[in-house]
Amino acid sequence: GDEVDAGERLAVAAVRGRLEALGLSLDALAAARIAAVGPATAAAVRELGAEPAFVPDVHRAEEIPAGLGDLTGTRILVPQAEAPAVDLASLLRAGGAEVDAVVAYRTVAADLSPEARAALVRGIDVLLLASGSAARAGAAAARAHEDVRLAVERALVVCIGPRTAETARQVEFSVGFVVEEHTTEGLIRALLARLPGR
Repeated sequence: GDEVDAGERLAVAAVRGRLEALGLSLDALAAARIAAVGPATAAAVRELGAEPAFVPDVHRAEEIPAGLGDLTGTRILVPQAEAPAVDLASLLRAGGAEVDAVVAYRTVAADLSPEARAALVRGIDVLLLASGSAARAGAAAARAHEDVRLAVERALVVCIGPRTAETARQVEFSVGFVVEEHTTEGLIRALLARLPGR
């Protein structure tokens, strides 16, 4: 789901950009079997004109090797983050695949904008965390600004999935709850169900 889909959409965009830079048609993807970790990544793949061969029911990268079947001798390209949360390349290699893992994107923490800081200081009821990097950035902002720390401490912290929640706890957020459907839509539905009338 979106817990990993946000980055994977960047990986799809990077593949598109590289194909275009090499002067290759997107038709080059037509013969490839493509796995997408979740619905947002699958939609990005469809925008390239290809249909994902596999999208796991549980939207986690760890589910991909089993879903692709026998990988013996299969050559696989894994466009990924500079520091992926899951070492998908190793899991695929363990299944017998020949894997090229390439860095498709890097996560860079942005400074807290004055507008965002002002909104936090005015007070928030809920802090939505959709990735581990968002949790780390939020914790860094709270450490740097006492008023932000106080605002965040009063908020209900909601995580899009277990991996994000684990990172949030590591950076000392008190996690209120973790969404079961790891997508943006699932996060919104869970929040609306949890906070009726708000």
